[in-house]
Amino acid sequence: IVVQRMADHLPMIISLFMLKQTAQILSIDILSLLDGANVSELLSEDSEVSIRRAELRARLNRLTAAQSELNNFID
Repeated sequence: IVVQRMADHLPMIISLFMLKQTAQILSIDILSLLDGANVSELLSEDSEVSIRRAELRARLNRLTAAQSELNNFID
């Protein structure tokens, strides 16, 4: 039983090791790409997107209030 469990887990352990190594290499490469870049500019949201997000939140609030009123009306 122990040998079978080891045989089952060995491929998963190898895959985990490979994934961790790949993640480490990718993070180093990403950091090297960002070296000298304006990170705050890269992370900032486009103004049109923020306006759209605010509109959608307001719409969601109106729809939620309308649903609440309809639920109160039905009850």
